[in-house]
Amino acid sequence: AVAVSAQYRLNALGFLPASSARNVGLRDQALALRWIQRHIGAFGGDPGSVTIFGQSAGGSSVLWHAAREGSRGLFSRAVAQSPWSPGETLGGVDATRAMELVWRDCYCEVVDCAAPDLEARLKLAPAAALVEACGDAVAVVAEGRSTVDRLCAREPVFFDGLDRLLVGTNRDEARFWLFDEDHRTRLGAAAAVDRLARDFLRDSYVPIDLGLDWFTPPCAAQAADWLLDDLVRPAYRDSSLLAADFLTDLWFTAFAELVGSSPGIFRYVFDQPVRADTLLPAGTCHCDELPYVLGFDGFQWDDDTPDQVAIAASFARPAPEMRAVHDRVAAAWLAFATDPDDLGGFVPSSGDFGEPHSLWANGSLSTVEDAPVHSPAARRLTRDFFCDHDAIRAEVLRRSACADDDPGRREPPPPAFLQASAS
Repeated sequence: AVAVSAQYRLNALGFLPASSARNVGLRDQALALRWIQRHIGAFGGDPGSVTIFGQSAGGSSVLWHAAREGSRGLFSRAVAQSPWSPGETLGGVDATRAMELVWRDCYCEVVDCAAPDLEARLKLAPAAALVEACGDAVAVVAEGRSTVDRLCAREPVFFDGLDRLLVGTNRDEARFWLFDEDHRTRLGAAAAVDRLARDFLRDSYVPIDLGLDWFTPPCAAQAADWLLDDLVRPAYRDSSLLAADFLTDLWFTAFAELVGSSPGIFRYVFDQPVRADTLLPAGTCHCDELPYVLGFDGFQWDDDTPDQVAIAASFARPAPEMRAVHDRVAAAWLAFATDPDDLGGFVPSSGDFGEPHSLWANGSLSTVEDAPVHSPAARRLTRDFFCDHDAIRAEVLRRSACADDDPGRREPPPPAFLQASAS
C-alpha cells in the first residue's frame, strides 16, 4: 500500500469565500486526487484502488467527496472518522444568507464591507489577518441540496461507483472539550461545556439552521436556553455530563447514524478509552481513536493541559495491551481499505436507522444490533435537530416574545460575488 497526504487551504482561506470561487479547500483536495490518478502508478500504487480517509474536518471532507458527482472515479473506497455534521449550509436558510452570517462576523473586521471594491480589497488583505479574524469559520456551499437534507429525505446521496464507505464516531466525542484548562479555571469543566452548548445554539443553530437570524442577541439567547433546558435536558436526564453528551450526538453521532441509514454503508462506534481524567470521567473522546489507527510512535497532542501531558506520556510508552489493540484496529482499517475480499470485520447497514453497526470495545470488534449510548428519546431529539427544523422553529417562535419582531429587518444585501458563490 502507498500512503499519500495532501496540503490544502484551511479555515477561512479554504472554506469561506472571499471571491466568487467557492469550496476552494475541497477543490484543492480534488486536485490532489486527480494527481494521484495520474501519477500513483510511478510509486507502485494502483489508481483503480484508491481509498481516501480523514478524521474530524477531514472526515467531513471525505463524505463531501463521496457525495459529489465530480469526485466519481477518483477513489473507490472511503473512511470517515468522527466527521462533524457536514460543513455545508444546512436547511432553514438559503446558502447565500447562511454564508453571509458567518462571513460578516469575520471579514468585516479586516476590510470595509461597505466598500464598492470589496472583492479587490479582500484579495489584497493580509492572509494572516483574515485567518485571525475568522478562526475556524467555514461555510461550505452544498452543490445542489445539502447532504443532510438528502439523508433526511432518505434519498440516494453517495455516488454509485463507491465500493465501500465506512463512517464512525467515538462514544464520547464532545467530552474532548472538557480538557480546556482555561475553561476549568473559570467555570469548571462541566459548566464550560454547558456554556459551549448554549453559545453554539445561540450563535449558530438558532440563526442559521432555524433561519431566525433576525432575532436580537437576547432573543437568540432565550431560544438557546429553552432548547437546552426544556428540550435537551429531559431527553438526557440520565446523563452526568448533559451538554457534552448532547453535543456528541448533535455534532457527530446523529449525523453518522443518518449516513449509516443508507443501505450498504458500514458504521462503527469506537469505545476504547485512553484518558484518565482527575476531575471527571472522560470516556472515549474526539481524536482518541487516532493512535490506535495510526500508531503510537511519534503521536503528539497540541494541548499541554495536565491530562493531555499524561496521555502523551502513556502514548510514548504504551502498555503491551495498548499496542495489541492498535495492531487489531490498524489491521481492520487496512483490510477495509485495501483487500477486496476482506471487510476488516465491519458489517454493512441494512438501511435502517444506523443499525446494525460495529463496536470497538475492550480491545475487540463486535457487531451489535442496537446499542445506543443514550436513551431513545435523546436519539430521536438529535435527529429532529437535523431533520425537523420547521417544527423546532415553530415551537421556538411560539414560545418567544421576539416572534412579533420584524423579520424583514436585515443588514445591507451581501456583495454580488458572495451571491454568485452560492448559486
